[in-house]
Amino acid sequence: MSPAELFERVVQVAPAFGQSVAEHLQDNDGLLPHVLMPRLLGFIGEGLLAHEPVAAPVLGVLELLEAEVVGGDIETENVIAVSFVEHLEVEPYFDRLYPLLGPNLRAAHASFIGERPSQQNAG
Repeated sequence: MSPAELFERVVQVAPAFGQSVAEHLQDNDGLLPHVLMPRLLGFIGEGLLAHEPVAAPVLGVLELLEAEVVGGDIETENVIAVSFVEHLEVEPYFDRLYPLLGPNLRAAHASFIGERPSQQNAG
């Protein structure tokens, strides 16, 4: 699915994120997926920190991202990998979020972690 379809599905799964999408679309005269994805990450983080157990919408969004990070749409895969997963470990809720990631999101995260040391040592 395209990034636009992804965010439509996110709002279906997590209606509370709909206001963020509406504001984003208005502020940017359209969808900028790499700008909106960090807002989705923040939404998930807030949900993790505010609810015990983890709220169903958060789990639903993570399931959707899990499927779409390998879903076949290159742009969507890139948006998830770069704007959701790449710097995940710096988030204050990383320890709560990481165990909830499926194998596809974990693999995407590991690829970034694995690349950093080799790039630093190559110079």
